[in-house]
Amino acid sequence: EKLNAIGFVWDAIDEKWNQMFSELELYLQENGDTLVPQRYVTRSKLKLGDWVSWHRAAYEKISKLKRSRLDAVGFVWDPFENKWQQMFSELELYLKENGDTLVPQKYETRSKLKLGQWVADMRKHKSNQTDNRISKLNTLGFIWDVKKHDWEKMFCALKSYIEENGDALVPKRHQTLDGLNLGHW
Repeated sequence: EKLNAIGFVWDAIDEKWNQMFSELELYLQENGDTLVPQRYVTRSKLKLGDWVSWHRAAYEKISKLKRSRLDAVGFVWDPFENKWQQMFSELELYLKENGDTLVPQKYETRSKLKLGQWVADMRKHKSNQTDNRISKLNTLGFIWDVKKHDWEKMFCALKSYIEENGDALVPKRHQTLDGLNLGHW
């Protein structure tokens, strides 16, 4: 009773965990997420970045109660998957606004995310993507080979020209109604 009366800490490990968790909540409040950088140190000189990284790597070693508390504040267990999902959501929005997934390589979202570069990386590194990710992108009508897509589009335009004109002698400056430079192609 005397020890309790003076605030004696019975479990130093739990006390330290609760202190770090409080710092995580403060970080969340200030930054809007739990994506704490690896080298992040709090104002009180606590290595919150290391603590967060350890928890991500040691998921199975953490008690269900502590995992539940982390989940309750939106703890991001896999920042790479989180980033992928965020970019996928941005691609869905781009598709809704533009009607295709042909994002220009230098395109940035309103929140300055480099969506165009991400899309280019998805195309370039398709073999590194999981079947689930490829399937998700395919549901959006994702164009994996832009050159092939563009060629097919021009070929269809040429077929239409031939149907209308009876030949494939397209004048050099001819443009289709939707602005394709068929003559140049």
